[in-house]
Amino acid sequence: DWDFIPPPAWVDSEGERHLEAWCRTPLTLLVRPDEGSLGAAMRAASQAERASLLQDVLSSGCADPNFPPLYWSSPAIHACLEGDVVSLDQLKENGCNLRQSVEWGLQAEPKFDLVHAAAFNGQEDILRYLREDFPPSFFQRVDALGNNALHTLLSSSKDMGTARFLLEQEVDGFAFNHDKRSPLSMAIEVLPELAQLLLEKKSRFEYSWWGMDVYWFSYDGVVLPLEPRNDGDACGLDGSCGPVQVRDQNGALTTIENLIIENEAKPLLETALMLDLIDRKWRNFASDMYWSRVAKFTLMLGATFVSSIAETGSLVSYVAQLTAVSAWALNLQVEVSRSKSLQERLKNLNILDVLDYFHLTAVPLLQALLLAELAGVDVHLPGEPLAVGVLQISLSLRLLSYISISRALGPLCVTVLAMLYDALRFSGLLIIVFFGFANGFYTLIHYGNTEESLAALDFDYSYTGIMTEMGIWLCGQAGLDVVQGLSEETQVGVQLLFWTFLASSYFVLLNLLIAIFNTTYERIISNSIPEWLYVKLATMLEFESDAENPGVQKYDWLAG
Repeated sequence: DWDFIPPPAWVDSEGERHLEAWCRTPLTLLVRPDEGSLGAAMRAASQAERASLLQDVLSSGCADPNFPPLYWSSPAIHACLEGDVVSLDQLKENGCNLRQSVEWGLQAEPKFDLVHAAAFNGQEDILRYLREDFPPSFFQRVDALGNNALHTLLSSSKDMGTARFLLEQEVDGFAFNHDKRSPLSMAIEVLPELAQLLLEKKSRFEYSWWGMDVYWFSYDGVVLPLEPRNDGDACGLDGSCGPVQVRDQNGALTTIENLIIENEAKPLLETALMLDLIDRKWRNFASDMYWSRVAKFTLMLGATFVSSIAETGSLVSYVAQLTAVSAWALNLQVEVSRSKSLQERLKNLNILDVLDYFHLTAVPLLQALLLAELAGVDVHLPGEPLAVGVLQISLSLRLLSYISISRALGPLCVTVLAMLYDALRFSGLLIIVFFGFANGFYTLIHYGNTEESLAALDFDYSYTGIMTEMGIWLCGQAGLDVVQGLSEETQVGVQLLFWTFLASSYFVLLNLLIAIFNTTYERIISNSIPEWLYVKLATMLEFESDAENPGVQKYDWLAG
């Protein structure tokens, strides 16, 4: 009788394990003698010999293919985990119940079936074998935790071929398990290719009307059903609803859109459903909030610029300072209205947040200095003119980030910025070459020459002077003024370094030019639209944190 489960292994005084069977029945060990990290048995037996022995055991009736009945480590489950179609077919021919369900892990009920087991390790061949005997509904069952086969696949194997087959059997890719996770939310984190396929299933082309394509969309499992923003309130009673919430792999509550942003799954934003969702949000509440912010920021930028250059005490300076302070107050109100706490903002700090904090600090400080100057108080700070110039540049860059949300300039801004990032690699190489030759020039000229003799020549041979001259050379104004007055031996060395420096630098610059205008440019321009959509959606999600906005509150625009 093979229908028993061996006791745990005996451990001797030296820690060695004996008679190890991993709590498997003999028939289970015969079906799956090699279980990866646990060890291997029957190493000398070939696949054909093992299959023959399995058939002999099943034919003799000494082993029940359905034993144990509820324990997950049954022969059929292991055949599915291993992807062994031959063994599963032998078990079936000898009375194995392929509809069996077992208790998986710590699950409270026996609802984990062969489909879940095959999906766990991405065994598509097993699923196709089962499809020969069972309808699609057989593949749609859930386990004790509410997981369908796609949930199980995404938590383990993440096999795209198996996932496609399960979708063909109409396994629900938008169903939530008991942990508030759906295959879509899980796929966004671990298998974006599947997430894109699921989102594409939520839209379809219907027909063309007056030259425009008409699509059918379904937001169920993506945004719908709407949920109350305040716990305990039915959606709509307090006028505050939001998109359906899901849990990420860390257990935190979030939304499908936030998952896309957090995992930078940018290609998903080009699906018809997400394009429609972004467009609806833009038209119904984000556009007004966006242009309002742009107007407030532009007003602060312009007033700060005019107040910096206007003559002290003039009417223009008074008006500019008053406008700058008023615009600063409006932008401060925008910053305060953002729902994230200061601690959370500092934890997820980015360059735009740094610019915002810098502007909200520098603009009133500048106005205070101008006011003190008007009152006759001398409070000039070291580097104040430079700081004022840097402030104007940073304000302009922040305005550019606002403008990048618009459709007309957004993809272009994304393209230029991405090309700039790619160019930094070549710039790093050029900087190394530049400083290397600067050290060479400085050492060559100063070696054997006193500071007094060099000071008497009509050229600045300081380190900064040499670097400035080299920068002029790179800009196309190369000249050998640097060698005038030097000894003949030094002049030969300087000229040699001069021509070597130009050849090396121009070679790097030409490679940079070729890279930008060939493969780099093609790669970046092809990704510019999803990159722009990513920036736009991230901005709109920030706008959506303003629960006082009517369009954000009720989400009634989703039905329009």
